[in-house]
Amino acid sequence: MPTVRVCFLLIVSIVVLPLTTSANPSPFEIEHLRSKRVPMFQLPGIEEEDINLSSFEGRALILFFWASWSPLSKEELSRMYRIFQGTGLPIIAISTDRSIKEAIPFVRTFQGRDLYFGFDAGGRLAKDLFKVFLMPTVFYIDSSGRIEKIYLGLQDWHTEKERLK
Repeated sequence: MPTVRVCFLLIVSIVVLPLTTSANPSPFEIEHLRSKRVPMFQLPGIEEEDINLSSFEGRALILFFWASWSPLSKEELSRMYRIFQGTGLPIIAISTDRSIKEAIPFVRTFQGRDLYFGFDAGGRLAKDLFKVFLMPTVFYIDSSGRIEKIYLGLQDWHTEKERLK
């Protein structure tokens, strides 16, 4: 009898619970964003001013979605920043952590121009607007405000730097 109960609980947790929690975006949804205009948004800054996307209007930029629990996110942002530092291409690094306190230690390891840290409480902007399902996720926004490229996971930014010129 305990085996039947365990099997029943397992089936309920696999079938029913995903239906009752907020759904994560499908990996296919993100592809529909390519060439779309990025809607304006404002986020609280992490240890700096709030980030208002409209203040970057007319400039190409990178949106980098990350989380402190993701070692790949930390590695990727460090690598990307070393490569793009000094190019004038702004990187907006958006933390999707549950608490801003979780993001602060990592943010404090960076200093420099054209790198802005924002906080997306609970990942609502990431999930609902940008359909982010994997950390890190990077969007290259062209100067007209359209999503030109979407990158999932680790990339060779030396090669991409040449393509983004």
